[in-house]
Amino acid sequence: MKVRKMSLAVRGIALAAFMAGGASLLNAAVPGWSGSKIAMGGVINGGDEAVLLQQRPVDALFTYAGIGGDGDRTRIITLDTKIDKIMKQIRAMESNLAGETFMPTIVFYTVDASSSTYTAKLDLSNDSTNHYLRNHYINLISMAKQLQSYKDAKHPVPATLLLNPDYLGELQKQCEPTYCDIPFDMAVPVASGLTEAFDYLGLDKSQIPAQFMAGNTTIAEYNQSVSWLVRQFGPDIPFGWHVNVWAGDKRGHGWLQLASTTPSMVPEHVTAVSNFLTQMKVYGNTNTAWLPDFIAFDKWERDAFDASQSGLPVRGGYLYNAPVMNAYLDYVKGVSASVARPAMLWQIPGGHLQTTGDVDTRGDHGSAEPDWILGNPAVDQYLSNVLPYIANTAMPDPTTSTNVYYQGGAKTVKAHLTCPASEPTCWQTGHLNKLKDANVFSVLWGGGSTTSIAGTANVKDDGGWLFARIKALGLNNGTGSSAAIPTPAPTPTPVPGSNCTAWQSTVVYNANDCVTYNGVNYKAQWYTQGDNPASNSGGQYDGKVWLILSAASPTPTPTPTATPTPTPTATPTPKPSATPTPTPTPTATPTPSATPTPTPTPTPTPTATPSPSVTPTGTVAACYAAWSASGTYLANQTASYGGRNYSAKWWTKGDVPTDSGAWGVWKDLGICR
Repeated sequence: MKVRKMSLAVRGIALAAFMAGGASLLNAAVPGWSGSKIAMGGVINGGDEAVLLQQRPVDALFTYAGIGGDGDRTRIITLDTKIDKIMKQIRAMESNLAGETFMPTIVFYTVDASSSTYTAKLDLSNDSTNHYLRNHYINLISMAKQLQSYKDAKHPVPATLLLNPDYLGELQKQCEPTYCDIPFDMAVPVASGLTEAFDYLGLDKSQIPAQFMAGNTTIAEYNQSVSWLVRQFGPDIPFGWHVNVWAGDKRGHGWLQLASTTPSMVPEHVTAVSNFLTQMKVYGNTNTAWLPDFIAFDKWERDAFDASQSGLPVRGGYLYNAPVMNAYLDYVKGVSASVARPAMLWQIPGGHLQTTGDVDTRGDHGSAEPDWILGNPAVDQYLSNVLPYIANTAMPDPTTSTNVYYQGGAKTVKAHLTCPASEPTCWQTGHLNKLKDANVFSVLWGGGSTTSIAGTANVKDDGGWLFARIKALGLNNGTGSSAAIPTPAPTPTPVPGSNCTAWQSTVVYNANDCVTYNGVNYKAQWYTQGDNPASNSGGQYDGKVWLILSAASPTPTPTPTATPTPTPTATPTPKPSATPTPTPTPTATPTPSATPTPTPTPTPTPTATPSPSVTPTGTVAACYAAWSASGTYLANQTASYGGRNYSAKWWTKGDVPTDSGAWGVWKDLGICR
């Protein structure tokens, strides 16, 4: 909490400095980020791009959390193995550097408004069938705790969270004068979502603030609850919300093209967004402890001349010339000042205006943002040496195109990008001072399909052009290293008095390996890494990677000699296997006539206390209390239905046990009487 209190104090000093005209001091308000320069960052996906990122060190590396890229409303993710892998990869890269560290920045969705308002409404719902809100809360709490766990002496601020791209922008833009598909005061069942999430994770519900337990919560209280959860479970994780440049305008970003010749449009849009953010209690939060640390703005995540887009970026108005870039930064400055938070520019296209003899030999990913921000001395004043595939591209015809936003009537890209007379070297000199004046503390380049610091599986490398410009301006993060990135394999820790090793998220386990977690022994049924046994376990035919063996004890398996395995590595448990060889599927066929295995009877829940279950001897268990459609069942609670016993895997109400299946909420324990 000391770090958080310090950050709040610095935040207050920075705000006072801003009001006095010292806007650049706002940089210091974001814990863990540089206060002396504009931080640069790029994309990391956990792949081979790490080699170049280590050679081209910048301040921050960002990636997207989860599996589906949409918040994973149908999944519960208590350990994000992708993020864990990337965090370990980043720490390994740091071990080759001269003391420099990276700031991992994790993009996290609790609401998917990028797809549609329909998906956003799903994410804000929570009923007896689809517990989407509960799932999102569980995933957010788990992510905050996971990122907090990476804190150490070298990393007092272990990571940064960027929340909910497109959500606030779409929420504001989707409202028509007489109708909102998602009304701003739409009811959101915050209390049930939080209560179910806390029950699932075994957390103390008395921690939940009373305002979230009221019966009339709306989107505004939901937004507050998200910020509160990050502060509560990730106290050293700075975070910000993403705001689009749409500003509620039905033309989307197109208004910026118009603002390039009508400057009065900028303050109008700044006021509209500022009022909206206050109404939504994101930055107008009355509890200052829950206020975000920064605000993030993007620009459409595609290089303007991305050949895979068949001309859409130019047709759609995404090619910004110098006057439009100035309007964009004026908007960023106005909004960030209104909420008194520094600005992150995120997903900024990293392709540039390639010139004859350019180190970047690609012919399909040009753009112009780095030239304007960082400067490109290779571009001549008249753009005569810009590659033809960029310069000679035709601009949309305003007489035949529905896009009437471009100003000036230019026929070609070269004409559209020609610098105004007031700034004849607009592409050569760069505009870092403009960014500082706009309260920008960081620029994160690229995205899933856009040029960044290093090439990825989706985008070819730019030959190092972007990093070379960053380095030329002294914005790099040290000298980098070409040394091989180490991949240390953690050694499993043996559990005293047991032949199973303590489970570790970073260790690879193969079929039949035995681990202990929270007092319970588990056996891997196939290859696994990072799958927490407590949430990924069951019986032999439940489709889960970990098979529950028993409560941990000095003799967890009835082998002839119950001595602990002396080696510190995860080794297969020395007992007969149900099949001749390990198999990567969890559906090994049982043989009724086979001699009963010497393994303990699987328990129906991952608790230390075994429950009655079907035994190999054929004894039929007594039936538990009958399942009730109106009853609420927590994880590990039992019920009987149709002559069979069941155990709940997580919170449930109204889910018929026989409809559950191997992947559903109810675990079938077998026949009962």
